[in-house]
Amino acid sequence: MKKKYYDEIKDKIDESLKKKDYDFAIKLINEEISMPYIPMEFENYLIETLKKIPLNNNEERYTFTIEKIIDLLIKLDDDKNDYSELINQLNKFNLEKNLNEITYFFLKAKNKKNISLVFDELCKQKTNVILDLGNPSEIESIEETVEYIRDKKKMELTLDKYPLLIEPGNELLKEIYLTKHFGQKLEEGFDEVVVYTLSKLFSYPDLLKEIKDLKNIQNKLKMFSSINNL
Repeated sequence: MKKKYYDEIKDKIDESLKKKDYDFAIKLINEEISMPYIPMEFENYLIETLKKIPLNNNEERYTFTIEKIIDLLIKLDDDKNDYSELINQLNKFNLEKNLNEITYFFLKAKNKKNISLVFDELCKQKTNVILDLGNPSEIESIEETVEYIRDKKKMELTLDKYPLLIEPGNELLKEIYLTKHFGQKLEEGFDEVVVYTLSKLFSYPDLLKEIKDLKNIQNKLKMFSSINNL
């Protein structure tokens, strides 16, 4: 009976998206996501559906409690999808006033990318709490480091003629620098690593002409460990 209920809700949401009735779709999603329990498969569907709704319609239109965010992150810990958008909602909360939820997350979570993203938000808020990765109140967010800021500027300048690549470039550069929270030593110069990677991923051979030191890139890639391999 319950399965039929969730199927009916999914049908209503899908139909709303087809009609571009985003307000009604968001209303239904908000109602379901606020429930104390919903099946994991259905939660995944709701989160993925939110990503399909244009930003001007869904921005600030749906909200999660901090308890729901942590609950979802733990339930989806083994999932390989990107949940950075969900984690970004933590910036709406004073995390130092929610240390029970935060410490619970760090006790249960295994997904290193999610852990690093949550930890970086704690660093931005200078949250005073002792964790395995250190005390965030004493550590810079990677977005505040001189190396990251310089690399970001250089990368965006290089990609000026390829505006569609700037967003994935920023995501990749941030993921590289998040490894610092797990102890990886990084020197600046990863802007060219990102440009090289984008040229391969999106088949832009002309981008390779923008690279000044290919050997340096190869050396960095040999020495670098992705976040899940640390």
